[in-house]
Amino acid sequence: MFDRKRLHIKSLAERKSKTSYYPVTSLAYNLNDKESEFIDEIVADIKEKKKVILGFGAHFIKNKCQHYLWELMATDYITHIVTNGASTIHDFEFAYYGETEEDVRENLANGTFGLWE
Repeated sequence: MFDRKRLHIKSLAERKSKTSYYPVTSLAYNLNDKESEFIDEIVADIKEKKKVILGFGAHFIKNKCQHYLWELMATDYITHIVTNGASTIHDFEFAYYGETEEDVRENLANGTFGLWE
């Protein structure tokens, strides 16, 4: 039987995080041809009043792209988003602690993965 009382939950402040938050000062970026084509398709859909749904995984948030998401939502370029639980964890950790992304390999090996308060 699994005994939760044997778990040693530590403060999030004790965890070594691999990614720190820093404010984005510019949303300027260079697009390659394929990305430009994709954006053109989205713009055409928006002009036709179609729903635009953006789906993404945790790396989108972990790599600090949420500023692009906010901009796309604020300007009504996307109407819906869909993501997974890991995205919300990264987003919460950035907002709460300013850092995210524990070392999975190291923390699985030492038995502390995911055991942060």
